[in-house]
Amino acid sequence: MTPVLDLLAGMLGGTLMGMTWLGYAALLFTFDPPTAFKQRIEAGTSSIVTMAVAVGALFGFAAAGSGLAVVSDASMLGIGGQLSPVPSGLYFAMVLTLCVVASVPAIAVMRGKLVHLAVWVALATAIYGVLIPNLVIALQNRV
Repeated sequence: MTPVLDLLAGMLGGTLMGMTWLGYAALLFTFDPPTAFKQRIEAGTSSIVTMAVAVGALFGFAAAGSGLAVVSDASMLGIGGQLSPVPSGLYFAMVLTLCVVASVPAIAVMRGKLVHLAVWVALATAIYGVLIPNLVIALQNRV
């Protein structure tokens, strides 16, 4: 277990998630914004909210990735260092549960956009549950 490599793997996966989310959110907020965001646009305070969401999302996703990478490495102790679609089933189940629980508050904000939310739960589960454990394994096996 090497914490520095775990943090690097987590930051890579979390930044990928954050950058993808920012691009998608920019398109969504431009062409079909949520009602609360429309009210901010009318009030003239949308730029403050947009920057706060962008910076917070990027750092938040990277921090979540770093934390989950450490948990992933700890959950794979005793498992061989082989890449596989799901290196640790327990870790994957934990990530899936966290993603579903984290989406509950988003349902209140994104009413009427449940398909978008389902796509993001699936993407977060794929990045945090599959990609990050394999990044941890790949970085630790590099020579």
